[in-house]
Amino acid sequence: MVSTRRMDKLVETLGITGLSKSQVSVMANELDAATEAFTTRNPLKPVARPTQRQPRRVTDPFGPRRRRSPTTCGR
Repeated sequence: MVSTRRMDKLVETLGITGLSKSQVSVMANELDAATEAFTTRNPLKPVARPTQRQPRRVTDPFGPRRRRSPTTCGR
C-alpha cells in the first residue's frame, strides 16, 4: 500500500503542487489498484497484439530487368 505522504512526495517531485489531501489519497488508491492488478496478473496468459504488417515488396529503381535464359547466356 502506498502511503499518502509518499504519494505527496512523489507528486511534488513531478512538479505538481497544490493538491489537496483527498486528491493525493485518491491517487494513492488508484496506484494501489494498478499495482495489485499488475502483481496478480498471469504472465503466461496470451495477450492480444496487433498483427504485423508484411513489408512492401522492394521495387527496383531501374525498372523490371530482363532475365536471359540459361541456354543463351554467353553463347
